[in-house]
Amino acid sequence: MNLPEQLLSNAGYGRQKIRLLNRSLVLSIFFLLAMTCQLFGQTDKTVSGTVKDEHDRTLPGVNITLKGTPTGTTTDANGHYNLKVKTGQGILIFSFIGYASIEESINNRTTINISLAGSQKELNEIVVIGYGTVKRRDLTGAVASVSGKDIAATPVPNIAQAMQGKLPGVNITSQDGRPGAGVNIRVRGGTSISQSNQALVLIDGVPGNLNDIPGDQVESIDVLKDASSAAIYGSRGANGVVLVTTKSAKAGKTNVSYNGYVKINRPNKYLQALNPYDYLQYVWANAAANGSAYQTPFEQLYGLGANAGSNSGGIESYRNLATDDIQKQAYKQSVSWNHALTITGGTDKTKVLFSATYSDDEGMKLQSYQRRATAAFKLTQKIFDNVTFDINTRYANTPTLGDEGVTSGSGSILSSAYRFRPIATNHILGGLSALTASNNISQYGKNALWDSYSPVARISDYDPLSLSSNFVGIASLNWVIIKGLTYHTDFSGNGTWTQRKYWSGATYNGYIDDATGNKLYAGNADYRKNDSWGLRWANTLGYEFNINKDNKISLLAGTEFFNSGGTGISIQANYFPSNFTEQTAFAQINQYDRTKNSFAFSSSVNTPDRLNSYFARAMYNFMDKYLLTLTFRADGSSRFAGNNRWGYFPGGAFAWRISQEPFMKNVNWVDNWKLRASFGAVGNNNIPTGLNTQSWGSVTDPRNQYDINHTTLAAYSLSNPNVLSNPNLKWETTITRDIGTDFSLFGDKLSGTVDVYWNTTKDVLTQTTIPGVTGFTYTYANIGQISNRGVELSLLGTVFKNQNWRVTAGGNITFNKNKVDKLADNVTGLYGSSWAGSATYPASDYQLVVGRPVGLVRGLTYDGFYTPNDFTYNNGLYTLKTGVPDLTSVSGGVAHGLATGTDRPTGQIAYPGLPKYKDLNNDGKIDDKDLSVIGNTTPKFTGGFNISVAYKNIDLGLNFNYSVGNDIYNANKLASLYGPKEGGVYENKLAIMANAYKIYNVVNGQLVRLQTPEEFNAANANADLPLANSETGVTSTLGIEKGSFLRLNTLTLGYTVPKSALKKVGIGSLRVYGSVYNLLTITGYSGLDPEVGVNDNANSSPYPTTGYDFGSYPRARSFVVGVNLNF
Repeated sequence: MNLPEQLLSNAGYGRQKIRLLNRSLVLSIFFLLAMTCQLFGQTDKTVSGTVKDEHDRTLPGVNITLKGTPTGTTTDANGHYNLKVKTGQGILIFSFIGYASIEESINNRTTINISLAGSQKELNEIVVIGYGTVKRRDLTGAVASVSGKDIAATPVPNIAQAMQGKLPGVNITSQDGRPGAGVNIRVRGGTSISQSNQALVLIDGVPGNLNDIPGDQVESIDVLKDASSAAIYGSRGANGVVLVTTKSAKAGKTNVSYNGYVKINRPNKYLQALNPYDYLQYVWANAAANGSAYQTPFEQLYGLGANAGSNSGGIESYRNLATDDIQKQAYKQSVSWNHALTITGGTDKTKVLFSATYSDDEGMKLQSYQRRATAAFKLTQKIFDNVTFDINTRYANTPTLGDEGVTSGSGSILSSAYRFRPIATNHILGGLSALTASNNISQYGKNALWDSYSPVARISDYDPLSLSSNFVGIASLNWVIIKGLTYHTDFSGNGTWTQRKYWSGATYNGYIDDATGNKLYAGNADYRKNDSWGLRWANTLGYEFNINKDNKISLLAGTEFFNSGGTGISIQANYFPSNFTEQTAFAQINQYDRTKNSFAFSSSVNTPDRLNSYFARAMYNFMDKYLLTLTFRADGSSRFAGNNRWGYFPGGAFAWRISQEPFMKNVNWVDNWKLRASFGAVGNNNIPTGLNTQSWGSVTDPRNQYDINHTTLAAYSLSNPNVLSNPNLKWETTITRDIGTDFSLFGDKLSGTVDVYWNTTKDVLTQTTIPGVTGFTYTYANIGQISNRGVELSLLGTVFKNQNWRVTAGGNITFNKNKVDKLADNVTGLYGSSWAGSATYPASDYQLVVGRPVGLVRGLTYDGFYTPNDFTYNNGLYTLKTGVPDLTSVSGGVAHGLATGTDRPTGQIAYPGLPKYKDLNNDGKIDDKDLSVIGNTTPKFTGGFNISVAYKNIDLGLNFNYSVGNDIYNANKLASLYGPKEGGVYENKLAIMANAYKIYNVVNGQLVRLQTPEEFNAANANADLPLANSETGVTSTLGIEKGSFLRLNTLTLGYTVPKSALKKVGIGSLRVYGSVYNLLTITGYSGLDPEVGVNDNANSSPYPTTGYDFGSYPRARSFVVGVNLNF
């Protein structure tokens, strides 16, 4: 058995291990259920009551525990509880995060009502910061938070979707609508000129992926936005830090909760293509412009013109024909569902939580899905009164089918489905033999005309299956050495195992004999396996003490060490024998056609990535009015060499609680008012490993080894032959400055924050091209400086409240101004999207400009189209008038159907109907000198707002998000104006092309070439787009649209069943709900969706192609019905 076959065999063994693991997991669940049911029994006396806060509001979720026993419960949605105890004696402990715990003796009472109060009025929220927590009232930095309750109220597969519009200064967009699509999280505009401006996501302190955490397992999410709060994370906090805290085990009797929903996903919108009649008019003319070799078989196929045959009606036979929209076959309604089970319980010494989820997210695209199974286990064990040991583990297994990824170039099959003919086969009235005849339809019309090559057929013949497994384990020990002095250590390990088996068959690859329809080859196989691991060990020593009642100090010092690595293999083999199946090909992967040099094998061992860190924090509180926080972190990264290895990141913040001053004593309507100011630095080492030195590796492919004296020796080559190492790389550093205020007014009925910030990123790290004479393509360098300045405002208020009603509303808005401050002398700042491949003009349609924002689109300024009035007409010849600029070979390209010397003079490109552009330098020709910035994809402001209404047991929630002032680069629209010869001749176009300029017209059923100005003017009186028959894909203002939008992201209506109705069936609480996602979008954008993410695959560009819309997987409108159940 050769090496590739061994690897595939081992992959099968891995699947067997996964199946055994899943069986063990099921047995463990049943064992845990049996154990907990025996451990926590029923008792015989009931104590009941209601728990409220200091404002007489009922508190759901309060923990009530009988001290010293495992007996306990929690309050329901109305703050009520019932607890069975063995005797009338004992002590009940009432605890709730953010409130002071109370111990209450039973003393034979059966009713005990409790009021919990915070030490201060805004002590209703604990905020997670780096390596610890702090009361929100004591915050000195800029931190935005969302509670687990708000996350769980929006049941979505990815919790990032539930965060949209709820965090000021945090812009969250999904890349597209695929199941499991990636999410972009940008804090305060992003700090770098690179594709990856992603915030660091830490789940219980360990780097992770938001996709791996079910929403109902989230306790809280806190986003650190300024350096004073994020500097404690040093190099990892440059783009902001998202801290996700998952729910912990609670003491008390066993609690079992189930959350489940079913979701119906429907396409929100389809691209509108030409109907059958308009399609025939357009393509007929386009085929004629390309010559009779294209026109004649097209006429034969549809029964048109001189080749109408038995179709006596000609083109008029298609006028009222219904459109056969292939999009609706390739992309349609789907069903998804999710189940989540959580079991928690224990004593005051031992607490256990187990959760498991399973989701099946069927994609709207034909033959696609993502299925995810997760399991989590938490154990908190009090070893001694001052020593606690915790275990936190989670596992996720995710198979995905049909993921084409973020599209670029010509787009995905799905995105190009509208280009297929809109006429069903049984409605074609000409000769179907034209499809198989030896002509240009046979050669170039397959993807647009042939059923066997339709998007549905090609998608059905494409089987991209991937399996990803991820495990995270955390073990920690907390030791209170003496009062106030605490040592904490935690060790974590994580592993990710991914396998990818992509099979593309004969139809997908075009391996079909057109004459016989037989397969020439079975298809292509692509197998890849990547394993990665990471280890982390963190130690902190904290000391909190009071010098006296007015002076409080909290100190923290720690170390943290990271080490990670990975391995990978890749096997690609093409042209398998025609009798092979997908399974046969992967089992016998060495049976490819060796005559075509169609095999590639590679293996890799990632350069180890190590980070050693030392950090400290000091917090000083004087009289609960003046708060000072100082932080410092030193990071040593293996990604840098020599003297540049270490980075040093200080931070500081000061806060003044004005509301505590004596002069505010009589201002009763101000509950809390605090001013904040911060300054600090964070770093970024987000570049690939191994760039500080040139790496070499042995060549394992036997074809590239050599023989000396009958001894086979391995050849050596550069590990990455395209990249030149740079030992002078140094840390990218972001300096942040922030001034803010937090306030709470009118008895906490109105609260909010306001922040003004200014961030400067120096020594920006990114990829940059270098001259080809070096033998390399690109290198990495520190190329410049960018800045972000902005203002954030967040408000939350109670609009109305009485015994039955409660109406609250909240909103946030962020104004951010991004700017490139400096670029190195050798950096042009030009980069491209390549939406028309090599025919895109300009090739660099994005540009970084000093003094302007990142994400500028570069192109020509559209100025309508040429009309006969721009020319002097003489016997069929159109000569440009003096002063009218002409197109050039770069801006006009090859326009089909126009003869030089007959239709236009030699050397002239312009002709009636062709697009006209502004001659910015007035030199009489349209070329590179007329290119300018034509679009700015950065919004002027973004935000969101929400409204919550509750009437008795009924609740209604609405969540909105919006973006204002940004442009969208609509390459889908420009692609319809791009008319390449051969493969593009017979393609359908967007419906907007029905009013494009014509140089051919249908007269009495025949296609006639227009000639005179009068004919042009009459046929194009209503034309609003230019003639689309150029082989150059020109980027111009015609493709730039306003991208502002307001979206109703979620609407949820729920009902909580009264507890009295549930007692008899043993249910603690039950809530049913219905939700609609993506219900309403108000926008002027003509594309599928104005919420366009960053395309991180566009031409492999290192810079952000923001606002770029081409071939995106559309988002769905979803309808959800779900239930939250507690026993």
